[in-house]
Amino acid sequence: MQRIIESSFTEQLKTNKIILLSGPPSVGKMPFTEKCLQQLGVKYEVVDFKNKKIRKKFSQLTEEEMRWYFNQFQFVVIGNAQLFESLQQVLNEVLSENIKASVILSCAFEPPIIEELKEALKWEGLDYYLPAPTYYELTQIYGMAREDQRIEHRLIFGNYPQIADFPENAAELLLKIVDETIATQLGVEDRVNKKAALMRTLQIAAHLVGEAISYNQIAEKIGVDNETVQRYLELLQKAHILFLLPSYHTEQKYELKKLHFVYFADNGIRNALINNFNPLSMRMDEDALWKNWLIAERIKWNKMNGKNFAYYFWRSHTRQQIDFIELQENQTTAYRFILDKKKKMKNPPLFGAYYQKVLFKSINRTGYLTFLTQK
Repeated sequence: MQRIIESSFTEQLKTNKIILLSGPPSVGKMPFTEKCLQQLGVKYEVVDFKNKKIRKKFSQLTEEEMRWYFNQFQFVVIGNAQLFESLQQVLNEVLSENIKASVILSCAFEPPIIEELKEALKWEGLDYYLPAPTYYELTQIYGMAREDQRIEHRLIFGNYPQIADFPENAAELLLKIVDETIATQLGVEDRVNKKAALMRTLQIAAHLVGEAISYNQIAEKIGVDNETVQRYLELLQKAHILFLLPSYHTEQKYELKKLHFVYFADNGIRNALINNFNPLSMRMDEDALWKNWLIAERIKWNKMNGKNFAYYFWRSHTRQQIDFIELQENQTTAYRFILDKKKKMKNPPLFGAYYQKVLFKSINRTGYLTFLTQK
């Protein structure tokens, strides 16, 4: 599969010493990286720190041994780099040219590197994001007509390639991805001791997709404090499992200010968490699935194209609502979503009165293509 970032990523490999590739587990970051390196015909080594033996071995190396090892190759791909405790030390050696190899960091969570380096990689365009295949990428393989016909499948099972191949094992495969993420893929300093509480937080959030949530409400249900719930959800956002949308407000009357919306990066993950893979004809949450799919696809499309926009929802105490607000540099756009192709959602009167310069759009089953592919 040709990924959106492939040509840019391959080109950057030719001239840069450090490249960061982040994204959820099980989406093919390592095969993608190897494919790009093979196209260049270079000598490379792959080291995956998911393996406990490898982590132990590298923790025992001296600085001189570490330097010697990395200098055996033109490129070293560090898989699950978030688990490499000496990562910053190695990168310092690369930057000082004591290590000649170029290093590619493949991460399912934020790597343990200093903020200045993270910012530099973003600024130089060396921080890439690779999620499960997006709608646009899937249309390049299967065609737009077929993907349009498969939207219900995507709303239920999501976009992970292995799920599409083995839908009868979808629940098992998707829950395995979640379990691997929260059990082993968080960073060196971000492990979670109360795995059951974290999973319960995820399950409650999955049931509340498309609804305003408070950390305090979730905390009361699972028996922890609201700061813990906030930390869990923020960690899961960093682990590419979900997106947190804060409320948009300018201190206007009746606006909600402290709540959040949670959307999952993949519909299949969400449905696995609530153990519901029923078809749309048997569900009451079809509009929530539609919202989740559209918002996740839009955010992923923007991130893969290097667009780091801000995202919000808006809601009033009188239950008027905007599902999704996208803040670009020169334009703010508000969206409402409904699956029924015969219906359109109206701009809430209160929002229209407060924010007359904000562009409003309604997206239904027939008008989603531009939303998912417009840069």
